[in-house]
Amino acid sequence: MISQLGNRTYRDYSTASLHGEAEAWVWDLTEIEDDLENDPSSVVNPAETRAYALFRLTEAVEELERRDRLRSRATAPRWPSSWPDHRPKAAAIKEALTVADYLTRRGVYLERYGDHLKARCMLPGHNDKTPSFVVYPRERGWYCYGCHRGGDVFNLEMFMSGEADFGATITALALVAGLV
Repeated sequence: MISQLGNRTYRDYSTASLHGEAEAWVWDLTEIEDDLENDPSSVVNPAETRAYALFRLTEAVEELERRDRLRSRATAPRWPSSWPDHRPKAAAIKEALTVADYLTRRGVYLERYGDHLKARCMLPGHNDKTPSFVVYPRERGWYCYGCHRGGDVFNLEMFMSGEADFGATITALALVAGLV
């Protein structure tokens, strides 16, 4: 199965990056389950959030399986001997950069709405006429009630930039957070 992820498909990834992408989605699913156990209200639209992460993980695993099947062919590229571990840098980014900080640095005006912040959705493909994009500062997440997309700062950067490679997203956010 080939799906369009931003402007790229998983076939465009290096095998090492694809493995890192799959690992990142497994960690996201683990975090979703942990959040649901500890504070069910902290996950906005849990069924949709879980379904999206499972979809992306399935896509990455299917491409890795395809490559594993083809890797014994004489013309196949060399199989990576090690895989990137994005966890330490991802944790540092999550600590240093909130969704609100990220959006403010991108010039998005956020309006206080109780414990939350609201804005017109700025995501590609959504021409928002009223503020339907909500930032949940305590949970470090966001959700657009107009286009039904949500997540954390990593998902937001991926949607905003059109970048589907988690490693490239980590690099971009590390720059924004001043961690490079």
